Amino acid sequence: MNGAGSHQIRTSNGQLVALWLSIVCWTLTAAVLGVVEWREWRVADTSVITSGVAAVGVWKTCFHSHALVSPEFRIMFCRSMASADFVPPPEIRAAQVMLPLALVAGLGGNAAAVYALRNVYFGLLKGRARAFICAGALCVVSAALSLTPLAWNLHAVLTNRTVTFPPEFHMPAAPEAQSAGAGIKVGLAAGLLTLASGLVFLSYRPPPSPAVGHAPRPGAAPSHRRQQAARREILNREQKEVRGGGCVGGGVGGGVGGGVGVLRWCRRRRRGGRGMDSSKDGCLLELLGALASIGAWLLCLTTTFASSWLTLSTELLPTESYQLGLWETCVVQDLGVQECRPYDSLLGLPPDIKLARILMCVAVAAGLLAALLAVPGLRLVTICDARLEDAEVKRVLRRVAAALGLATGVLTLLPVSHIAHLTVVRFFDQSVPALVPRWEFGNALFCGWAAGVMHLLAGVVLLASARRSPSQEEEREEDGLDHRRRRSGRQGDAGIPMAGMDRGGRRIRAEYV
Repeated sequence: MNGAGSHQIRTSNGQLVALWLSIVCWTLTAAVLGVVEWREWRVADTSVITSGVAAVGVWKTCFHSHALVSPEFRIMFCRSMASADFVPPPEIRAAQVMLPLALVAGLGGNAAAVYALRNVYFGLLKGRARAFICAGALCVVSAALSLTPLAWNLHAVLTNRTVTFPPEFHMPAAPEAQSAGAGIKVGLAAGLLTLASGLVFLSYRPPPSPAVGHAPRPGAAPSHRRQQAARREILNREQKEVRGGGCVGGGVGGGVGGGVGVLRWCRRRRRGGRGMDSSKDGCLLELLGALASIGAWLLCLTTTFASSWLTLSTELLPTESYQLGLWETCVVQDLGVQECRPYDSLLGLPPDIKLARILMCVAVAAGLLAALLAVPGLRLVTICDARLEDAEVKRVLRRVAAALGLATGVLTLLPVSHIAHLTVVRFFDQSVPALVPRWEFGNALFCGWAAGVMHLLAGVVLLASARRSPSQEEEREEDGLDHRRRRSGRQGDAGIPMAGMDRGGRRIRAEYV
């Protein structure tokens, strides 16, 4: 990459950090929307609300109760606010409407920032500034849409404002005291950081374009006008010969440095124009592999801690269903109540559950390491340590991340497929009476298969992007040759003779190709 391109990339390092921060904040905002701990009520009567604390969220209210559910399960009794005879207060209704709009605006801002950074790293000037302005404006709008209901609910907490619930919610008429829960705290932090990301996007200023033709080429040595004219004549003759081979140059930049640039450009054209296109394709492959690795790791983490690996329902209790996971078993009722109990002993678990636990934990650790290595291995990332800026080091990082991604995919698919195989064998076991209910596939198994396949695809893509193409090898040799010629040109006419003229001023044939 030339000096101008590197300078343009360095000017957008802040926007790259803002993009990653905006993506993290968008994820936190989406999580806050489903969290129930927005407002924590302290109640005096613990006959129903056993723990003495009730959580009020955007969509439902929950509390621990041993009177309404089985005392063997330490679970939360929840009721949805979508009841026909319940009208939420205005601050909760504002959160129900404005937070989804904030997610839509934030998603649009992140997409615009990705498009703008893509233009920066590919050296495209068209639409770069407008894309950053659009990304900043959408992020600011998203921050405003999320901070408004969060601040409104925080004000309701500080003033101890109550909510009138129907009798079936089993909530008191008013709390003794209330405090802001994790939902409001995390949401406020995410909103402020989203606002900061938007301001960083809006602060982008494109670097000034260097004037063409007014400054001498850095590698050109001072010489007499007659020698310059002779060099141009030799280079024009070489350019005409190249035209005969099917390559048309676009002018001489003055001196040997300009001729070297023209002939290098012609050699790339003769190779099929793979210079810039292969670089763009390589960057896209790297970015796709890194994003796939991060997404696969999130799916793998969700699969590991999900409680719906297997499901079971009976005709005797049609209103209840059972779920089995790696860490707990749950009973789900049609009313929305879910009771879960963790396993009592690790040694008493079935062998397939213990094996799945071990392999999934190793897969989560390996997938996280692969994602952490894939991000600094991107050529688009230029904010790392100087030793990590070397192309060979980045290529090694991508290869290691690809190997870890492939291993993570295998480690994820093994326990998921093993439990699925045992479930199928037990489902069609003829020795079990037909009246006995059987376990079936849960949502976590399908999520695990998707995570394993995505890890394998991410590993293959990263491995393909780390493979050096022949055009990259030739360009690397040309860059070294061009650097040596520029260094020889700086020594002047008394030093090493420049291509195109000998020490006596006689014309010689320049062998560039």
